Amino acid sequence: MLQNTHKVNRQVQRSKSWMLDALLLLMDEMPYDKITISDITEKAGVARQTFYRNYAGKDDIALQYLDSIFNNNFLKMKNVRDEKGRNVLAITLSFRGFIEHKEKLAKLQRDDTERLILAYTQKWEDYVIDFGKNKVSRAERLLFRYTIKFHVGGSLRMILDWMKHDMPMPGEQMSSLLQKFIDAAETGAGGLPNLTIRIQNN
Repeated sequence: MLQNTHKVNRQVQRSKSWMLDALLLLMDEMPYDKITISDITEKAGVARQTFYRNYAGKDDIALQYLDSIFNNNFLKMKNVRDEKGRNVLAITLSFRGFIEHKEKLAKLQRDDTERLILAYTQKWEDYVIDFGKNKVSRAERLLFRYTIKFHVGGSLRMILDWMKHDMPMPGEQMSSLLQKFIDAAETGAGGLPNLTIRIQNN
């Protein structure tokens, strides 16, 4: 039974990979809003029912792809203690995953699909806020919410813009610049002791 489940999981992942590749190939041939489910299944070589077993619509292909790479590559969160022994929510943004997925992400940043990435960025802001809201006092929660939206949302938007313009500066320089912006904002606002954000180039 375990072997059969593993085989099914591999088949599902393979089908999803084919449908993502098909969607991205079709985006080179026609506008995103003109691509149909039939176009995708034909290009991917999968049955229409296979599509609907995995997705409600074509937007879900891109959103599940973003889910996968964000969870595995880009953004990590954990609870740690700072040098004063205080409970801190540590957030790390890593450049490595962005660079590895540059070509696919670039296609999703076109005018007619960028809304998917922008919506996904907001989803991550809300996820981080929900993850960390119980780590701050009730009086600090609004400040925490806006700090997260400023730092995480702003950082992701900067990284995506950097990618959209074909990475005009080296990753090391970009990560250093982002970290300077974050540190300056924290210092200027007096900081939020329950939050630390680090940008990594690897």
